[in-house]
Amino acid sequence: MTLAKALFPALLLMLVTAACSGGGGGTVPVSVPTPTPKPTLGPSATISDSGSTNRAAFTVVVQTDGTAQVTQNNATRSGTISASTVNTFFSDLMANSPVSKLPINSACAKSASFGSMTTVVYQGSTSGDVSCAPSGSSTATVYSDVQQVEMALSL
Repeated sequence: MTLAKALFPALLLMLVTAACSGGGGGTVPVSVPTPTPKPTLGPSATISDSGSTNRAAFTVVVQTDGTAQVTQNNATRSGTISASTVNTFFSDLMANSPVSKLPINSACAKSASFGSMTTVVYQGSTSGDVSCAPSGSSTATVYSDVQQVEMALSL
């Protein structure tokens, strides 16, 4: 038996063992792609209008990208608000957070049947009735934004 034939089984065993254990001279790194995280939207804001005798109540959830979900009469529909309107709305909400501290006119008189109440929920805080905004106040600014959002969504 030649030396090569005698060493072949031992050499083969060394190669198989090295390959199975990750050794063997040069492992090739394998790159695993990292999943791309889904983009997250900033905090949403919810506008609620209690409605009145002649107008149905509704709720609007507004996202910072301008998308909105409107729920009215047990139906939900989607809508889009212009970048300008949504940026102003969220800018004013951020500037006046927490919205629970927005000043409300306590002498705001409303009809029992035709009056409605409009509130905004933003970052876990709920405003009072922003439709009862004192003239020239930050609440009046937010209520004007709310009206622009409602108009954009044909409410």
